Amino acid sequence: MFWLQMAEKNPLKLLVLQLVLKLGTRTPVVLLCKISGQQIRVPPVVRIAIRKRLIVNLKLQRRPSTSARATCRNAPTTARAQHSTERCAEIEKHYTNISNLNKELRNQLERGQAALTSLQDQLAESEARGAVLQQHLEEASNTIFRLRPQRQECTESEIEEDYRKLISLVKNWVNANCESFLDDDLIGFDAIRSRRIGADAHPETFEAITLQFQSKFNHWIEAKEHVLVAAVMRYLFDRILDQCFSVLLRSEERDFLVTIQNSMENMDLQKDLLTIRNWRSDTVTAVNSHESFTKRYPMILQELTKELYNFLQGALPAEHGESIMSSLYKDVIGPALALAQKTQSAPTIWAFRYSDYSNYQPGEFGSRLPNFLNNIKDYRCINMSNRGKRLKPATDLATKEQQENLVYVLDISPGLYCQRVTAGDSPSVSTISQPVLLVIFAANDAHMNTQHDISEPANSETVDQNPKPLPARPDSKSRVLVKTAKRIFG
Repeated sequence: MFWLQMAEKNPLKLLVLQLVLKLGTRTPVVLLCKISGQQIRVPPVVRIAIRKRLIVNLKLQRRPSTSARATCRNAPTTARAQHSTERCAEIEKHYTNISNLNKELRNQLERGQAALTSLQDQLAESEARGAVLQQHLEEASNTIFRLRPQRQECTESEIEEDYRKLISLVKNWVNANCESFLDDDLIGFDAIRSRRIGADAHPETFEAITLQFQSKFNHWIEAKEHVLVAAVMRYLFDRILDQCFSVLLRSEERDFLVTIQNSMENMDLQKDLLTIRNWRSDTVTAVNSHESFTKRYPMILQELTKELYNFLQGALPAEHGESIMSSLYKDVIGPALALAQKTQSAPTIWAFRYSDYSNYQPGEFGSRLPNFLNNIKDYRCINMSNRGKRLKPATDLATKEQQENLVYVLDISPGLYCQRVTAGDSPSVSTISQPVLLVIFAANDAHMNTQHDISEPANSETVDQNPKPLPARPDSKSRVLVKTAKRIFG
């Protein structure tokens, strides 16, 4: 009982009691220990056990608590966990960026593949169109070779003679059918414009020629015949001589042949000039001889004749209209069409070209036109001051005064040029017929009184609104005789 009372008051005593009860008291060794002023007889075994227990308790007191040890152990773990969390967040963000980049690259790849597919489709379509065009070209060539007559090449002298005859026929027709207009000094070129239907419409190139001489008409009475001839020649040039391929073709048919020729000239077929010209010659020859096109000839001839007649109606007599149209049909339009068919169907390149000054207004001094005096040797000039004789630059332009007084009037007819096509190098262009120009010498004081600079090429819409000062003109003997006869005989 005593032991139990002590154990209740002191934990150490309780511990000793537990050890004594556990080990027993058979050991004879007695140890006296003071515990709270009490002497207790403790066996040696108990004493050793108590000592060990005290040592263990002491170690336990010095060692941190379990929670502290857990905190110490978990501190590095928490830091590592936080670092791992941040690293994971960074990796996740990087992964997200890579995913977005991969998505964008996939979109670009899809777009590129779509574009590639589209280009491949276009390439296939182009190749298919090229194959079809090549097939059409071969079919057209075979048809042309089957239908065309034997190719006939005209010589330069033959073409030159036909062109010379055409110019002569035009002059004779104008003199024969426009006599009353040419002889009446009171009738100007405004009569031609006023007699036409739709006079307010935009003028054609051949119409602009007569418009240039409406203003200050009294200065150009001598040139009435030349102006009419120039207008007719310009009409033939625009409607017949300068047409591509054949006059018998419609515009869409002509465009189709132009497309084929362009295909032959480009890098796909790489045809040389001789091959292209031979194909062109065979094509035009077949067109001009095939029944489907030749039956158009009378209708085209009639339409051209009627159009030119309506244009010149103001200079023609009111009576005998049918006979005048018949002569125009036979003497002007017909020969022009025949000449055009020869030049258009030839392998040789024939070209009708006006001078570089055909767009300038009448009355410009040659010294003020660009390189006019230097290039005048390339033209055949008719000198109105010398009764329509040909200008001779060596004598007529020998002095500076003559050069300064020379005046350009107009281009009467275009020049004719020829280029023979052979294998190899491109041949040079030869002049078959020079452009015909009308010139006149001004009076000595006319050049000093004219203060305008070089004019720009004439605008047909403003020709009659801004007339240029014109040089003085001497009367020819023929004009004096006409005026005298009118004064005597009324």
